[in-house]
Amino acid sequence: MFSETVYGNSSMNEFAHIFTDSFQRYDGIVGYAVSKEDQKWQNTTDIDAFMQANKTLDRVTFKPDDFGKDKEIIDIETLPGYNHFTREGIWFGSAWKMWFGHKFFSYIPKEKLLTFTDGYSNLELSNGAISITLYDNIWAYNRPLNREIQWKFRKQVGIDEVAHKTRYNYIKRG
Repeated sequence: MFSETVYGNSSMNEFAHIFTDSFQRYDGIVGYAVSKEDQKWQNTTDIDAFMQANKTLDRVTFKPDDFGKDKEIIDIETLPGYNHFTREGIWFGSAWKMWFGHKFFSYIPKEKLLTFTDGYSNLELSNGAISITLYDNIWAYNRPLNREIQWKFRKQVGIDEVAHKTRYNYIKRG
């Protein structure tokens, strides 16, 4: 996660290049780079936190809280940048830049990831891993077109269906 106040003047592409090299060297499973602020608000269920931060609730959907009677929370699954994690810590989501390694392909096939062409770039790396950049500028996450690209990625590659199935161990892993 990157904070614009810390990294705003830095070359995010330079950081991404360094991460790409490390991801390949250490045979990474999955990785992602996202704005710290976007990560926070795309995964926050607390309505009061949104209101205290003067965040708009206009496009937010609510659902009953499973743990609090008569309480509502934000349904983060209606936001394009929310995360899923398996019990093993495998990330499923959509972010500015993402890396997928060989072990991830047992969840979502490599060919399916490579067919996503609506983003900024989709590259097969020298070791056979994949690097996908959804939009050019990490700090432009809230632009409507970038949010649309995040949704397209989630739907086209089946991120949410696979993530939900992994909770119940329906995925056959090689």
